[in-house]
Amino acid sequence: ITLHQLRRVVQVARDKCGQWHDTAPPAYSKTSGKTLSMDFVNLYHINNWIIMPATLVDKCAMVELLAQVAQPPRWFVSHWWGECV
Repeated sequence: ITLHQLRRVVQVARDKCGQWHDTAPPAYSKTSGKTLSMDFVNLYHINNWIIMPATLVDKCAMVELLAQVAQPPRWFVSHWWGECV
């Protein structure tokens, strides 16, 4: 995913997060059940509210929906999903 594409995803989160809530059980999330805010939105929330719904029908990767042409990865970065976006 390019920086531009990532920024598009973050903008959707900014625009919509006030309409979403944390669906994680209380045992897994301090914000369980709360309305989301960009103050604490993380990749678990982005995955639940943006990525999974967007990729469900075509069963594809999110980058396939964001890219206009084939976009093979150059490298892989692993990180913890729980930090704020």
